[in-house]
Amino acid sequence: MNWDFLQRYDESWIWRCADRHQVTESRRNFAALDECIADAVHHGYIAAPAGRRTGRSAHATRSPSSKTVPIKQKN
Repeated sequence: MNWDFLQRYDESWIWRCADRHQVTESRRNFAALDECIADAVHHGYIAAPAGRRTGRSAHATRSPSSKTVPIKQKN
């Protein structure tokens, strides 16, 4: 699975999870990246402990209305 954390044009955050068969997005926008990550964890994202961020970065294709912020995740 590939997890992306996107900051939208209004500076709110969403998460997106994609695999070969489907794409799932957060149901709402979040004011802070930490809130967005917490919601993603609730939906299955496995965050590496602070200070131990290893593994590959989650990247998304940049659209005109959002930007991608690399987040390291534990494989």
